[in-house]
Amino acid sequence: MLLLGFALSFTLVNAAAYQRFPLDKNNAVVYQFHTIDGWEHDPILHNDARAKTMMQHMNPKGIFTAVVIPKSRMSIVGPSQGTQSPDEYARNNPSKAPFLLMTGGFFVTRLHKYFDVLPNGQPGKALPPGTYLGWPVGPTSTTPNSFKIASLYKDQYEMLKSDDGKSFLTSGPSLKKLQVEENRFQHVPPYDEVPGGQATVINPNERLVYVQFGAEKMVFTYTSLRTRAVGINKMRALINLFLQTYLHKDISDATVALNLDGGKSVILAYQEPGQPLKLLAQGFRKEEQIPGLRPFPAGTSRTFPTMVKIELGGRANPLGKVMRRSGLPLDPAKHCGSGATASRCSFDLPSDHFRCLSRLKSQSAMRVEATLARSHAAEPE
Repeated sequence: MLLLGFALSFTLVNAAAYQRFPLDKNNAVVYQFHTIDGWEHDPILHNDARAKTMMQHMNPKGIFTAVVIPKSRMSIVGPSQGTQSPDEYARNNPSKAPFLLMTGGFFVTRLHKYFDVLPNGQPGKALPPGTYLGWPVGPTSTTPNSFKIASLYKDQYEMLKSDDGKSFLTSGPSLKKLQVEENRFQHVPPYDEVPGGQATVINPNERLVYVQFGAEKMVFTYTSLRTRAVGINKMRALINLFLQTYLHKDISDATVALNLDGGKSVILAYQEPGQPLKLLAQGFRKEEQIPGLRPFPAGTSRTFPTMVKIELGGRANPLGKVMRRSGLPLDPAKHCGSGATASRCSFDLPSDHFRCLSRLKSQSAMRVEATLARSHAAEPE
């Protein structure tokens, strides 16, 4: 029995079942929850009810990462043509400030076969093989090449705009509200053969989500084997449980709560000036995940047309900006289609009113736990 206890302790210390550490002097903080076998024996959790509650609502053998960033500057980056890996971008664009770099937005891959899915569920017009490979789905500032969003999913997309208003990308869905289970969100043909990443909304998948409350930004990832991953509603519930438990906020009050990526392509990395890029989270889909900051594994990342960069420190836009796909403040004919009008290209910022929860077991928190319990029962172990 003593030997078993020693083995568990040794494993957990090295696997870091739960850890919290700062990234920079401006107090950007990383929280990582790792449900490795035996995580419940981690001595730290005996005195940390919040972390234990988070992990009790996760699936086995996954890592939920939260980065809370009080002061920063966010921008959208990427090559003007083609795609680029995060480590290549970091090497070619040295910064005087530490920064987070993450995948953001969806793009056309070789697996995509159709422009759209018809209302009757049949495939739409076929994609010419290789023609749009690597093009971002929806408008972006990084390149003039963008793939038109399938009509089936237009309501799911929003435009994320940088703090200085000069760069943007298109992604979705928003996590400010629960997603309804519909056929178009199932990872089955022909829905998963249309560019845009929306066919895994309900199904388990690795996740990367950007959240903003005023000037304060947060990035959340869930990485694991796909069969142990989470649907978008469970990801939302986990994020909300973290927000309520650690920050006394609620996701429905966020200025921005946007899904940026999913699956094997998920990357969350960090770089200090003069240092190589390091990895915080990656969609390996391997049985065992590795927590903490570690060297960026060369050659393991996909390449992307767009990424989100958050420079730590400095002054942020106090409101944040998300522009809904139904109303982009851009040229209507160019970005919204020939039938768009100027009136549809105005954008609306949500209220900047934040609700502070006085107790963890408020009605809202209990709804979060109930949602998590239902999601946990419905998803594979």
